[in-house]
Amino acid sequence: MRIGILTFHKPINYGAFLQAFALSTQLSNKFKESHVEIIDYIAPLEKKKIFINVLWGVKHYGFLNGIRDLYKINSFNNAYKVLALSQKNHFDDLNDLYKFIDNTYDLLIIGSDAVFNWKQNGYPTAFIPIYSFKRCKVVSYAASVHGLRYLDEPKGRIDECGQSFDKMSL
Repeated sequence: MRIGILTFHKPINYGAFLQAFALSTQLSNKFKESHVEIIDYIAPLEKKKIFINVLWGVKHYGFLNGIRDLYKINSFNNAYKVLALSQKNHFDDLNDLYKFIDNTYDLLIIGSDAVFNWKQNGYPTAFIPIYSFKRCKVVSYAASVHGLRYLDEPKGRIDECGQSFDKMSL
């Protein structure tokens, strides 16, 4: 079985990195006959935030803080080498990503804290697939909306998300 994990694995955040590493490692150890990898996808809004946070730190805490943040980013970039990442890491749009997933994996695991917070990574979001997978089963693991005031969102968007969740196997 081919298992793909769609998660936040590239924010400059120790917890997110360790969660992605732990989940992929644990699945690989438990299901030795399976191929497990993290889909090397980063939401465009999430990617922008990495450098916006550096600039914010420079503005509020000074130039040395910015140097420290850039050093931290470099350290994370080196650490990504220990993650079992998909070879494909550039996707033209969400449909391209979903087709890649559907053609590559038998099981898609979407998860980690905040993946369902579309204010954090944009909407539509890869983490709430408004897509009908033909062969790939989709499950969610340890996902949350972390801070999203979803009751303030338009009803149509909530309904669309509900339809996506209904398509998930677990």
